[in-house]
Amino acid sequence: NIDDFFEALENFGVGAQNWVGADVNGEIAYFPHAHIPIRSEAALTQEHPPYLPYPGTGAYEWLLDEQGRPLYLAPDQIPQARNPSRGWLATANNDINGATLDNDPLNEGRYLSYSQAVGFREGRISELLPNLDKEDGDPDHMKQIQGDHLSLLAERVRPYLLGALANEEVMGGLT
Repeated sequence: NIDDFFEALENFGVGAQNWVGADVNGEIAYFPHAHIPIRSEAALTQEHPPYLPYPGTGAYEWLLDEQGRPLYLAPDQIPQARNPSRGWLATANNDINGATLDNDPLNEGRYLSYSQAVGFREGRISELLPNLDKEDGDPDHMKQIQGDHLSLLAERVRPYLLGALANEEVMGGLT
């Protein structure tokens, strides 16, 4: 069941992954679990962003418990979803908490990740899945969705490329 899914992931510590689970009761869940070390507050500044190497001063080390073991972010502080009201989940290596949408991954509380997909793949999935009726969710229909090759990025850029091409033709190839 989904509780077992979450419990099993507690033992996974290295290499954060987008875990998606479903059970025989129809429950679904998403959990990008990994052991995320907690660093000192000094490590959470613009001066030394956590996605660059830290100076070796000791001020940026992982915090430790009484036995000298690293402290990790509690699982309930990692974005996750269980049985969302829309009835489905989509992940495509996109920003799991929206921290990079304003191009500043450090202003949204706990820093989780620096490099994600910018959301065009997940956006396309989110366009296609709500249009499915329950009876359309058969394997062949899902294969069609997985094979969809429409690029939302290309859709966004195309008018500008066509405009530049039209301008090139008007100018007679002059640059």
